[in-house]
Amino acid sequence: VLVMYPYEANRADELTITPGDVITVLYQDNENWWMGELADGRQGYFPSNYI
Repeated sequence: VLVMYPYEANRADELTITPGDVITVLYQDNENWWMGELADGRQGYFPSNYI
């Protein structure tokens, strides 16, 4: 999925994302927060409404 809005991680298990990043969604464990992986291999949760 393509990131549309920036998000700064607040916890160690979250991803910092910027517009244009591409995230591979690993799983959608709830409606608001998904687990994903960036191209550089970093994994973490991100807000689903930022894509």
